[in-house]
Amino acid sequence: MATNETNKPKGGSVCAVSTCVNYSAKSKNQGRTDISFHRFPKDLFYQKQWIHKCKRADKWNPSSSFICSDHFKNDDYVRNLQAELLGYTPKGRRLKPDAIPTLNLPCHFIQGDEVSTSTTNRNKRMETKAAQQAHEEIITLALNAEIPSVLNQLPTMSIDESRDYKTLYYDLLKDHNKLKTDLSMQEKELISVKNSNESFIKINESLRSQLKLLQKNINNLNILIKSNNLENLKGSGSSTESDNESLQEIDKNKFEMEEDAIEYLAGWVAKKYKLQFPELGLTTTQCNLELTQEHDYQIPTWIHHLSYGGLIVPSQDFKNKVIRIERLFKKITKNRIPKRLGVVRHLTNKIIRHMEIEEKYKPVIQTYIKQRIFIRMRYLNQHSNLLKKKRKAKAQLQKLQKFRRLMT
Repeated sequence: MATNETNKPKGGSVCAVSTCVNYSAKSKNQGRTDISFHRFPKDLFYQKQWIHKCKRADKWNPSSSFICSDHFKNDDYVRNLQAELLGYTPKGRRLKPDAIPTLNLPCHFIQGDEVSTSTTNRNKRMETKAAQQAHEEIITLALNAEIPSVLNQLPTMSIDESRDYKTLYYDLLKDHNKLKTDLSMQEKELISVKNSNESFIKINESLRSQLKLLQKNINNLNILIKSNNLENLKGSGSSTESDNESLQEIDKNKFEMEEDAIEYLAGWVAKKYKLQFPELGLTTTQCNLELTQEHDYQIPTWIHHLSYGGLIVPSQDFKNKVIRIERLFKKITKNRIPKRLGVVRHLTNKIIRHMEIEEKYKPVIQTYIKQRIFIRMRYLNQHSNLLKKKRKAKAQLQKLQKFRRLMT
């Protein structure tokens, strides 16, 4: 016995039975997860019996020793009903307080392998019997319970009905996906409406501020008109000649303003095509250098008032052609915007046919006409807005007058 004990490996949990060669490292290498190692009990009575069963002749410490599960019966362990019902072996099994090792001991080792195999077969039969008993107990409890079975209440379905339910399920799934996409589209539309609403609020605020400024300007103009009317009434020596002179002066100022505006727009076009057609105009710095060399007592143009170097002054030839283009533009359009496709191209071709202009200057004329249409559109929009405001103010004034009459 002593020789067998000295051959036992050291380290880990080792079975204390003299003829047993089980230890924890070996069981792990062999993949035997059913072996467990149990400490000696603290109760002296059962501890002495465990020591007697080990049949050890050498000196050893029972308080730090183990006995493996191969030496215990299944009845020695505390029952785990959950593991028995589900059919799995638990990781750790707990011995009963009065458990004593009885299997595979040195006294039975002489009988050979027949005893060990019979004991293992008996243990297996006992395990299966215990599992069957546990199953029968659960079944009897379920039958005795006063719970209506759901399975009996379910109607029996045929194959066709099950197929109908399957198609119905797929149809409902399609409807669900469709509703999901519709919901996402509606959410996107709601977000776009909110964004447009915010932009409209900003536009409304800016229009209100502009309306207030226009109202102030109208009030100032009304005050100026009243003061001018009073001055005209005081000056009794006014005659038709003075009226004619004032009208002529107004026409002259209007003509000068139009000419300055045409020159400014022609300079903008010349600046746009400065690299392609440098002969269309010069910068104001170059013009100022030429004017300093020559004495000119004329009043400077609007471009010279605005800038001393950044703007382009159109050449006299280009300016004359632009004035001619402006007259033809007014004559053809008649203070309106033609409603047709390709209006810029149509007007450009029509004006070129009436003038002797080289074909290479066609994009220059087209750019001028395009900007001229934009200016007229802006003017007509402002004019229509002013007319609407005047009509609205007139209607409100009439309502107020009517209300005053009713009150009086």
